[in-house]
Amino acid sequence: MEQKYSDMYQLLAHNKQAHHYYAGLPGYVQDEMNKKAARINSFSSLRDCAENLTRGDG
Repeated sequence: MEQKYSDMYQLLAHNKQAHHYYAGLPGYVQDEMNKKAARINSFSSLRDCAENLTRGDG
């Protein structure tokens, strides 16, 4: 089962894969994710949020 954290900041502090993924995102995506940090508590929720925010880019 996937590890869950209290929020995105704890996730990034303790999960190297999540931190690396987040660091590679565009700044505007990181800014929007910071607004939703309380609801992002796992790597899959981090990835899902980023994919929703970047859908249609490019």
